[in-house]
Amino acid sequence: AVYGVAAQANVRLGRRLEAWQLLQRARARGVELITLEMNVLLGAGARCGQLLPAVALLHEMRRSGSRVAPDVGSYDALLFPLASAGRFGELLSLFDAMQKDSLAPIEPHYRLAISACAARGEGARAAAILLRMQSR
Repeated sequence: AVYGVAAQANVRLGRRLEAWQLLQRARARGVELITLEMNVLLGAGARCGQLLPAVALLHEMRRSGSRVAPDVGSYDALLFPLASAGRFGELLSLFDAMQKDSLAPIEPHYRLAISACAARGEGARAAAILLRMQSR
């Protein structure tokens, strides 16, 4: 928990790269981090120029046998930065993965996915996502 607290302090001070590096060092030393700490790492990485490594980390968390499973916050940490970066295909892939992991997206996630579909010209998919959002 010490690494997570230190990382959160860095994030609050706007030092996301330092938070990313701190938690990477913790993992390299074999420190077992909890999901909340990993979510801090994902969000810090996504916002300090390490978006693709952060996405790779989420995929690592999703692997069978991983000690730390992602939660809705794990996906939340990446969906908004992916949208901001215009990486709509990856956003939709993670949106689908979240549901495959039996996690329920929240309304802003649905909105991001619908916007990503629109940006990609996938009107039918956007409509299907909208219907799913309305029926929950």
